[in-house]
Amino acid sequence: MDDRERLASLTAPGGAFPLVRRSVGGVTVEVFDRGPRTLREAFLATRRHGDREAIVYRDDRYTYADQWAIVVTLAHRLRDKLGVVKGDRVAIAMRNYPEFAFAFWAAQLLGAVAVPLNAWLKAAEMTELVRETAPKVLFADRERVDQLRGVEGSARSSGCAAPRHRSTTPTCSTSTTPWTRRRTATSSRTTSPRSCSPRVRPVAPRARPAPISTTPRRCSTS
Repeated sequence: MDDRERLASLTAPGGAFPLVRRSVGGVTVEVFDRGPRTLREAFLATRRHGDREAIVYRDDRYTYADQWAIVVTLAHRLRDKLGVVKGDRVAIAMRNYPEFAFAFWAAQLLGAVAVPLNAWLKAAEMTELVRETAPKVLFADRERVDQLRGVEGSARSSGCAAPRHRSTTPTCSTSTTPWTRRRTATSSRTTSPRSCSPRVRPVAPRARPAPISTTPRRCSTS
């Protein structure tokens, strides 16, 4: 059996990954008949894994339950503190830290558009991408914060978070962020995260904040 025959077997009705034809937005496409249909649904499905390890970074260990709590809390703060709503852009500029995943999944829960920025970019390139994408919120590690510190009036970002910085404290107000919680008490390079809000637009307080929905939503098809 060659690769084409194997693929046909796997995607045939009754196979492990059956494909069906459906109309999405007036266009007929082939889609998988099972499994999550969106990245949001993919994250919601991770809750069942509970205390199994989800992310390992050096001495840090995050279970799926840890990740769930961090992401849902962060999604609430993005919405209630920074006014992020469906369709807003949330940029992420950092190394491959666990916080990258947390920021990405929080954006998915809100229906925001995650905009990953290559951490290898030079300052001028990073600055231009921030100007072009105009994110509502920018998540960045300390090195990227330093790169973008001179950007004024170029991005409409409401704020940024700078986890895992090692050197001097940035000129921002301190705040408690969802990822201050650690499973391991010892870490060779963890310091208190900071939250940067250079251009925060006030969000009207809510007496009873509406919960973030964790019920899967199906794509509309016909």
